[in-house]
Amino acid sequence: IFGMVAIVWPGITLYVLALIFAVFLLVQGSVSIVSGIRSLSENKSWFLRTALGFVEVGIGVYLLSSEVATKVEVFVIYLGLVFLLEGIVELVEAFANSKDNGHRLLTGFSGVLAVIAGVILIRYPITAGVTFAWVVGLYGIIAGALGFVYGLSLRSSK
Repeated sequence: IFGMVAIVWPGITLYVLALIFAVFLLVQGSVSIVSGIRSLSENKSWFLRTALGFVEVGIGVYLLSSEVATKVEVFVIYLGLVFLLEGIVELVEAFANSKDNGHRLLTGFSGVLAVIAGVILIRYPITAGVTFAWVVGLYGIIAGALGFVYGLSLRSSK
């Protein structure tokens, strides 16, 4: 849904997107921390997921409590860093934990997309700052669709 909104309304101000993204990071980071800790015994990369959760919560709190949202370059670099870290964790999880080839493929593909988006945002923060709503929107749509497909495959396997 976030991806669709970013594509349909690219003129939304950076401040509003920064706030939405900060809240998203708080929620995703909290979920990552809980899921990482809960999977201590069965997930080899639990530490990466938990550490990423703390980074996401920290960046979310920082964005909510400062004027970073008005500084396009800084915000876009933070955004790129989160995508890069999320992609690396997804790639590690795809090859370290999954025995299901379909899940491995979907998680690996999502990880590659996140790494590419992160590198572009970090490498070209000014240019990407103008178009990052589209980058985030496309990533959100693709990653959301992949997550939906994976969810359906899990449902049909039971």
